[in-house]
Amino acid sequence: MVPFLKGIAVYCVIFSWGCCLYAQSNITRVEYYIDNDPGYGNALPVNISPGNNLVNITQSIPVNTLSTGAHSFGIRAKDANGAWSLDNKL
Repeated sequence: MVPFLKGIAVYCVIFSWGCCLYAQSNITRVEYYIDNDPGYGNALPVNISPGNNLVNITQSIPVNTLSTGAHSFGIRAKDANGAWSLDNKL
């Protein structure tokens, strides 16, 4: 009985590891928009090096052409599988 349980445990670990690898696809594109969303893949790109963990990224966003007042800002990312994240909006 114990070898059978060890087999199940090994299978569960391998399955979980595979799911984690799948869930951590490289981020291949990051884009942002101000006020109007032009659609996925059509917003302004952020310069990145594709990877699983993007940190300390800086991007100059030209705001001198914006009118005075409140504006909305949206940003999203696309992974290597072609799946887009939800928009993060401010």
